[in-house]
Amino acid sequence: MSIDDAKPEEWDAIRKGRYHDNRPYDMKDATCTLVKPMPEVPYAPSPDPVNHPQHYTVGPTEVIDIIRQQQGSAVEFHYEAALLKYVLRWRYKNGVEDLEKARVYLDWLIEQKKSEQGG
Repeated sequence: MSIDDAKPEEWDAIRKGRYHDNRPYDMKDATCTLVKPMPEVPYAPSPDPVNHPQHYTVGPTEVIDIIRQQQGSAVEFHYEAALLKYVLRWRYKNGVEDLEKARVYLDWLIEQKKSEQGG
């Protein structure tokens, strides 16, 4: 059975996490398998929270590489948004670590613009 064959009530049960009579929804009871559960990944502090945070490197491909692949040259908008996020919050969240993250995004933005200019 395909995910396309799922009934609306099956989607609702998963979305709500409950059957219509309020019992917890158990995926093992489903008439079809709609979602493959993610493997449990234990969280441990990343040895490099600035350049390679663990929560962005859990799969075979780092998240920033997927973003670059999907956005092409428009990735500069992502870099700019992240840069602003880290610069505007550093005092209130992670201090110098956020400034270091901002610097990484600024460096990536500079590299992107230089590569577009042929340098």
